[in-house]
Amino acid sequence: MKKRKTVKKRYVIAMVIVIAGLITLWRILNAPVPTYQTLIVRPGDLQQSVLATGKLDALRKVDVGAQVSGQLKTLSVAIGDKVKKDQLLGVIDPEQAENQIKEVEAMLMELRAQRQQAEAELKLARVTYSRQQRLAQTQAVSQQDLDNAATEMAVKQAQIGTIDAQIKRNQASLDTAKTNLDYTRIVAPMAGEVTQITT
Repeated sequence: MKKRKTVKKRYVIAMVIVIAGLITLWRILNAPVPTYQTLIVRPGDLQQSVLATGKLDALRKVDVGAQVSGQLKTLSVAIGDKVKKDQLLGVIDPEQAENQIKEVEAMLMELRAQRQQAEAELKLARVTYSRQQRLAQTQAVSQQDLDNAATEMAVKQAQIGTIDAQIKRNQASLDTAKTNLDYTRIVAPMAGEVTQITT
């Protein structure tokens, strides 16, 4: 009897498994077919808009100013203007810088004339010294006269050195004056937009 119960149990379990398998198979076969939405892909720009409030700061800000003082003669830009690198923004009255250049150039001309005169005087002093040396050998002149001629020659040589130093100093002043004249032109150091003008 035990054998019959065991066989019956196995038979019931097998039937339950077969029925469960059939139900699962029926559900799979009768499940709704999924639908897929498709689109044709085309090249194009992808745009995404964001609406927000906030404060916008420039990546780089540059304060542009003049390196020389003076009265602003022309202003070539206004707030909001787009500018390119090295574009002229304004001009400071160049008259003072131009006058300074003229003054230094005149001083240089005067110094060069003085140098020519000193060279001529030095040449004369050398000739005089040479003559005094020859006369001193025959004792036609005193040692004092020879010494005076040597001193005069040394003084003329020193004068040329002094004038050369003044020429160098004035040449440096001329270079500075020319640089200051260039500084009267205010140019944009980079491309950008004018956001503020203070005069």
